[in-house]
Amino acid sequence: MGTSTWHTLCDNVRVLGRSLPWIAALAALSACAPTPEEAETASETSGQAVSGSYDDYAAFAARHGSAPRAGQPLVIGIRGRDLAGNVHETRVTETLDDTLVVLTPDERVVRLAVSTHPWETTGNVPDVDGDGHGDVGMIRPGKYLAVQREASRDIGGARTYHVLTEGGADRLPGYRNTDHDDAYSAEEREASDSRGDYLTAVLFHRGGEGTPPAVGCQVLDADGIRILAREGGARFDYLLVDANEEEIP
Repeated sequence: MGTSTWHTLCDNVRVLGRSLPWIAALAALSACAPTPEEAETASETSGQAVSGSYDDYAAFAARHGSAPRAGQPLVIGIRGRDLAGNVHETRVTETLDDTLVVLTPDERVVRLAVSTHPWETTGNVPDVDGDGHGDVGMIRPGKYLAVQREASRDIGGARTYHVLTEGGADRLPGYRNTDHDDAYSAEEREASDSRGDYLTAVLFHRGGEGTPPAVGCQVLDADGIRILAREGGARFDYLLVDANEEEIP
């Protein structure tokens, strides 16, 4: 898959009636419960002690209208806070400096390094302000649904998930970096709200060597995506929040 094609997949957008169509095939596959040995591996691979308990995160999610559902995993993306608990400004950078918290059906907490922001600034991204330059986007905090894609659409030999709205639509509200400084100012966010900017074809996928550049997707390393695939199963609710905007366990 070429770079241009990849950018089309990871950051299609429709703005003010313009559209870049993309159709994804979704497949729901059964997931096996982890053995005790696998659960221990997940804890070790996450690399850090868990600061919040399952109950802490479940209560936090419930306050956002996204309480864990019986028998289903819930994944919380914490933008702007790394695994060590350091809070930072969100920028376009090829770094796994955010945190993914997986609440499992058996009430374990697994934490993984993730990027919830773009890695790249170039490629087939839309020009939403008409200045002749593409404006890289990232999805807003909110409630989403992640659904496993068919194996033929895996990236880097690892499972991928298609991120959708709660209702299953491929149209996610987003922010655009129109001044191209790799940050998302309050003014840019307000302008995106006014325009109704949104992204399509946003994925969870493996990043790093041997994978195409990522724009707009939620990216993990090889170990992280493997653990997410095991713990997340065929589909999971995804709550994305920003550590710069609120207190998070």
